[in-house]
Amino acid sequence: MCWKFGQPMLNAYLIGVICIMPALVGTALGKRLGDRLNRKKLKALAFILLLISSLVALLVPLVHNGQ
Repeated sequence: MCWKFGQPMLNAYLIGVICIMPALVGTALGKRLGDRLNRKKLKALAFILLLISSLVALLVPLVHNGQ
C-alpha cells in the first residue's frame, strides 16, 4: 500500500498504530467502570460525557474562527 499511495498512507498507518493503545486502554477502563456502576449512574455519566463532547465540538470552531 505504501508503494502505491506513498507518504500519506504511511502517515495514516502510523497514526493508527499510535492510537490503538489509548483506544484499548479506554475500552478496558470503560468496561471496568461499567461493571462497578449501577445502570442509572452509568447512564448519567454517559450523558454528561456526551454533553461535554458535543459542547466542545460546537464551541471549538467558534473560538478558532477569529484566527
